[in-house]
Amino acid sequence: MDMKIMRFIKLLILAGSLMFCSIGGALAEAYSSGHQPLEIWDGPAMETAPLWLQYWLYFMTAVLAAGLLFVWRHALARWIVGGTILMIFLVGFVAPWFGIPVLAGLASLAHVICWSPGVYLALKQRPFFSGFSPFAIWSGLVTLVILISFIFDIPDSLIYLDHVSGLGVFGA
Repeated sequence: MDMKIMRFIKLLILAGSLMFCSIGGALAEAYSSGHQPLEIWDGPAMETAPLWLQYWLYFMTAVLAAGLLFVWRHALARWIVGGTILMIFLVGFVAPWFGIPVLAGLASLAHVICWSPGVYLALKQRPFFSGFSPFAIWSGLVTLVILISFIFDIPDSLIYLDHVSGLGVFGA
């Protein structure tokens, strides 16, 4: 495997570890349910989210799940599906186990950390330019979906990190 990719993965693992270790008592306040970065991202939040966001989440889930069709033959699909499973594990099980409230900003941060290796590979290898196969179409679609998601996830992640670090850079 490319040494740059390995260094990038190690950096992401370090960032994820720091994310969970640094939060501790910084999240001892009450939060309301919602889809904003500093609100609890739970079932009621998803149900009351704007309709466009609900449709986006269904579409994104379908595109990511379609990657299961390609995991046996394509490393890129393994990275993206694996990153998705890791994100679900971290946000759905690890954070609650440590008593960390699952704020929408935490979910966004998990997206950025867990999907970055896959989207990096997609942009480096560009299999979506290699013809008109089902994998080429999926790789282009999933890359676009993740990049669009990052438009929202990166700012939400920064707001969340600002909040848990107590820096107050964004005034949240």
